[in-house]
Amino acid sequence: AQLPASTIDNVPLQYRGRAVNIAGERTFAPWTISIYNDTDFAIRNALEQWSNGVQNLSTSNGRVNPRDYQVDLMVHQLDRNGAVVKTYKFVDAWPSEVGAIALDFDTANAVETFDTTFTYNYWTSNTAEQGGFGVNVSIDTPIGSFPISG
Repeated sequence: AQLPASTIDNVPLQYRGRAVNIAGERTFAPWTISIYNDTDFAIRNALEQWSNGVQNLSTSNGRVNPRDYQVDLMVHQLDRNGAVVKTYKFVDAWPSEVGAIALDFDTANAVETFDTTFTYNYWTSNTAEQGGFGVNVSIDTPIGSFPISG
């Protein structure tokens, strides 16, 4: 997996003959992860059932209330000793794509994998929400210094 980007769009406004840039809307990239498939297809089956609940494969019926299919996902980035160094929370996530599995022998000495893409409303992190979290770097901005030591 990799942590997806968030982007704040630039809104150029014309002022006295030149563009002045201000912050616009924030967008969050979908989150795609690679999953090792087991012989029971346990994780894939669960993701397919979840996806089928969002929109049924054969009838296109599905849940209409987002609370019925969206969940918050937590991801913990670990150091080499297994200690949590950073935590991300993906809010209101659901599987928008359960990826393909190749049915060939091109990778004879590899474990079968498939990708899954989650769509979500936004993500937060422990450092973005709580301040310093033991980080010894500070960035001075007009609205304060970040991260706030604590």
